[in-house]
Amino acid sequence: MGGTPYYVLDWDIEMSEDTGLGYSALHKARARAIAAYELAVLDTARDERYARGRACGGLDVSRVQPLEEMAPFSTAIDFNDTDIACTLGEFEPDKAIGPKMYATNLDALLAWAALGANFAWLSPELTLAQIKKLADESPMPLGLVVYGRQELMVSDHCFLMAAGECDQKCAKCKRRRGEQLYLRDRKGYLFPITSDVAGRGHLYNSICLDNAHAIGDLRRAGVTGFAVDSTLLTEVQAEEQYYRIRRGIQGKEITKEEGTTAGNLFRNRSGAKAPKKEKRGKGYKTFDGNRVDDARQVRRDAERRYEAEEREARIQARAARKEKGGLAGAKNATRSGSAGTKRGVVRKEGRGKRK
Repeated sequence: MGGTPYYVLDWDIEMSEDTGLGYSALHKARARAIAAYELAVLDTARDERYARGRACGGLDVSRVQPLEEMAPFSTAIDFNDTDIACTLGEFEPDKAIGPKMYATNLDALLAWAALGANFAWLSPELTLAQIKKLADESPMPLGLVVYGRQELMVSDHCFLMAAGECDQKCAKCKRRRGEQLYLRDRKGYLFPITSDVAGRGHLYNSICLDNAHAIGDLRRAGVTGFAVDSTLLTEVQAEEQYYRIRRGIQGKEITKEEGTTAGNLFRNRSGAKAPKKEKRGKGYKTFDGNRVDDARQVRRDAERRYEAEEREARIQARAARKEKGGLAGAKNATRSGSAGTKRGVVRKEGRGKRK
């Protein structure tokens, strides 16, 4: 029918003898009927997919611990040494899945719960509104990494080989245990790099993530677990951030660290109106009215300081040039004036002699 995969099995028409119908009206009626049929099919398929997700592999998600029975908690996780499943090969029933498994929608959460996952660390790419939507329907407790460097890329090539010849002994590699190395981009940003025992290179964000100041919003959104990514932190730094998160869970006020980013947490991706900025203070209100720091304000302040320093340096340099140029200009003016006067006298005397 009209280039669609559907065809007519039977006709059932009720029409008066003196009634007519043009071809264009007939085509429009057919198109509307097929569109309505396709919507009904998609709705049915969606319901069936959710039902299959809840019973995927013959597993029952009712064994997952109810959300109301799990108290909010904080933890520090080294994702290079953890029992959390960060790849498909590491996953087993009764394990938590890590943020690298990218549980970004309800279908994924339902599938993981049906396969045996008992906890999900959400992707750091989600916004606060998206997290709230998932938490409202999630079959298992959810957590979020609120502090640490976010991994951007995993490469089969070891980045440390750029420092010289490799002996192919990754487990005993001194470069892996040495000082932190970085990749510098064309804008001057430094991206930390590491290498694992399998020789794979890991690239991390140049700016550290810090959403500890938004723990109140995340708890109201339905998040239960809050983690520090300690992969690139020292033991002292990891312990300090762990207790900082504990204070946030206890309801104490936490300020966002300078030079960090909030990632996508407060970005508007739903097409809704952007959060209304307050007239006072450096921040804005989230969907539930809680005041938080604005990560962009930190960057703007740093840019303003840099511009002010450059402007002051230019003023001082201009003043120095003016002072130096002023003395030289006075000497040049005297010399040119004297020469001009002499030339003028010569011309007058010459004209007088000709007369």
